[in-house]
Amino acid sequence: MADIKNTFSKGLTILNVKTANFLEINKIKTYITTLQTEIDTLKMELGRELYQNWAASETPVSEAMEEKLNLIREKEVQIAEQKRAEAALLEQEKQILGETAQPAAPVYNNPSMPENPVLICPNCGQVYEQPSRFCRKCGTRMN
Repeated sequence: MADIKNTFSKGLTILNVKTANFLEINKIKTYITTLQTEIDTLKMELGRELYQNWAASETPVSEAMEEKLNLIREKEVQIAEQKRAEAALLEQEKQILGETAQPAAPVYNNPSMPENPVLICPNCGQVYEQPSRFCRKCGTRMN
């Protein structure tokens, strides 16, 4: 009986030690992650300030930094282009779906390729490259 009690007691002690260690190790890892996140935030703030100062006054920097700063500027131009493309798509979507009443007939609209018009379903807005009698998406008669 004493042997079972000692084995049980030893098992509980091992479980308690492992649980306590597991919790402490996770606390340490969490704290390390928090510190690393704070370091990354500080680095980003430092980089942002450096870029803003460079962009505003063309402050001289090393060649490697100049290259990275120019890459950032190029990416910003690409972002602006993508935002304009997004706005154009949203505007096109508004025109296709109609802000007020839906069109009564199919819409042909592709100014860049007038010889190959695009057919747009008046009901669901599905776009077709080739003329079709019925919309394959919703079944609306197209002509």
